Amino acid sequence: MLIEWVLIVSNTIQTIHPKSNTQNMHSIKVIQPAKTIKENYKSYLMDESRFAGGKADQLIFAYSEDQISRTMRQSFQSNTPVTISAGRTGIVGGAIPLEGTLLSLEGMDQLVGVRWNDKDKCWYVQVQPGVSLQRLQEILDTNDQILYNYSKKFAEESDHWFYPPDPTEKSAHLGGTVATNASGARSFKYGQTRNYISGLRIMLSDGSVISLQRGKNKISSQEYCTIHSRYLNDINIHISKYRWPAVKNTAGYYISDPMDMIDLFIGSEGTLGIITEIEVGLREKPDFILGGISFFSSEESAFRFVRLIRETTQYSEQHVNPTALEFFDDFSLQLLRQKSQTEGSNSKIPSFPDHAKAAVYFEQEGVEVKIDEIYNAYQNILTRCNASMEETWGGFEKGELKQMVEFRHAVPEAINTIIGQRQKKIPNLHKISTDIVVPTACLEKIVQIYHQRLDKNGFEYAIFGHIGENHLHLNILPRDEEELAKAKNLSFEFAQAAVTMGGTVSGEHGIGKIKKEYFQIMYDPDTIQEMRNIKNGLDPKNILGRGTLFT
Repeated sequence: MLIEWVLIVSNTIQTIHPKSNTQNMHSIKVIQPAKTIKENYKSYLMDESRFAGGKADQLIFAYSEDQISRTMRQSFQSNTPVTISAGRTGIVGGAIPLEGTLLSLEGMDQLVGVRWNDKDKCWYVQVQPGVSLQRLQEILDTNDQILYNYSKKFAEESDHWFYPPDPTEKSAHLGGTVATNASGARSFKYGQTRNYISGLRIMLSDGSVISLQRGKNKISSQEYCTIHSRYLNDINIHISKYRWPAVKNTAGYYISDPMDMIDLFIGSEGTLGIITEIEVGLREKPDFILGGISFFSSEESAFRFVRLIRETTQYSEQHVNPTALEFFDDFSLQLLRQKSQTEGSNSKIPSFPDHAKAAVYFEQEGVEVKIDEIYNAYQNILTRCNASMEETWGGFEKGELKQMVEFRHAVPEAINTIIGQRQKKIPNLHKISTDIVVPTACLEKIVQIYHQRLDKNGFEYAIFGHIGENHLHLNILPRDEEELAKAKNLSFEFAQAAVTMGGTVSGEHGIGKIKKEYFQIMYDPDTIQEMRNIKNGLDPKNILGRGTLFT
């Protein structure tokens, strides 16, 4: 329990007036009743999780912060739950409403500002939450005319800059990626979304707006931050004492000591406030990107390759410094061979060595003068793993890199195809997938546990994903409902094992409405209550994201 007399008031955040968006003059759009939404807007009651049971009494399309504020004030006064929807690319059901209002921000899709930071030597761009990852990069790559409204200099050089976070689904909206602290293949080098968020405007549950700039509202364990809200009582937020795992993690409210208040909202899955504006930091593009997929005769050799990459990255002169390391197990490669054979001449998957039992995709940024050094450095490592650059797909050109991306994405697509075929006979069937991350020292141990338990039970399964961060996705493909029940039980065992090792049950997708039972594996009841206390302070009527995170 917090002892009041040790507290020192560190800083105060004032609420500010909502913005009226002059770029987008659309009127707010309200769809009612629930029957109309279900019949004509069914896709808004779903996301990529396929979580069933979505229901909303009204669907609201907002186009400005002011419109959101008016919606939230009405919802607060009437105790109406509000669920935030944007790109609907999440896979844990966070954007699916269970009742009340579904508030879509997809129409808030404007770039609203640009600034240069002399200290960081980089550009920052302010966008609304409905801007997609793909759209942001298109604006930068094409020197979009809209940039001239903010900075002629930036508009002329924007194609030399990029936004590092690389979630798989490029149609994901930035608001959603911030709400889940999303990551992707490039997070091996660049980290998660949090690292590139320098400013946020947040709508609280009562319609008040706060503006947070990184570095302006830091607190430690003996301090608290006060938010003066227009309609709520003053909100005092202090750092809780629960443990945040020392691995990539998106389960629960971020905590560190000291911490920046902006980080509390990043990854909070729409349960603490509504993101209405985002400032993201950009980085300069490298001279080139080298992509490669190396094939190995055993899983052990592939793991050795990754270990050596890590060691070399620490001590080399940047010859080996990959942005991404992605793993594919034997079954993943079997799926790709089958897919290639089925598609025949139309297949986008080139042939690869028959002896390959595992593969690792690597992506390396570089400068032209070091291209030979980079090639030789990877060749030396591969030789130590009984592999070679001769049996490695590699390329610099956009088409070659795209082909390797398609190779990576073809594995989950093949899995979904198999499950889809089985669902024709057994509609309730679905894959069981994990989002587990463990410390580096435990990576091979957790994979051994997967093999032992799954092979013993005769399951079909694939292991692939972000091996550089010890974040491998296990996908179990049950053949019937009996196997489905066993697979669910095993996934809980694996989650418990990972947490015991100091890992997490969710490395990038969050908890949402689907993984709340895993949330209870991750944290004890007292810790979950501490997180509830944070939510209760910011959302006392529990109207934001009801059903997400907490049971």
